Amino acid sequence: MLRFEIRNRSKQAVEIGSLGIPFFNNILEGKTVDEAHRSNVFYDPYIGQDAGYLQVTRLNGQGKVLLVVPYGKTPFEAYSPLLDDPTPRGIAFEGFYEWTVFSKARAGQDWKNAKPWNNPTSVVLKPGELRSYGL
Repeated sequence: MLRFEIRNRSKQAVEIGSLGIPFFNNILEGKTVDEAHRSNVFYDPYIGQDAGYLQVTRLNGQGKVLLVVPYGKTPFEAYSPLLDDPTPRGIAFEGFYEWTVFSKARAGQDWKNAKPWNNPTSVVLKPGELRSYGL
């Protein structure tokens, strides 16, 4: 289990408009097919809010499947590409993504010309309030 807590230590309410959990370094660049099959995975998201999950399988198709599911109230609201990473992009670059819990800030800026799968949300933490999220 991966769990983290966010506490508002200020004396005023704070809105969290974007919150995400990054996943898997899946760089294929510079690897042979055999090397990639030994060390890389394929992940398939279901962006289904509280019923969302991320299915992870080895590229070689062997072994068990890892199913990443929400812990407590950690909705899978969006699956966001992390575009600001400096990793060189080549033909085998799969990209980096995050399990996005809240996406209101991203939807209002980065995705303003797109229709999101789920309604973008945010959360307001009152002074001293603690919230827990996890997978």
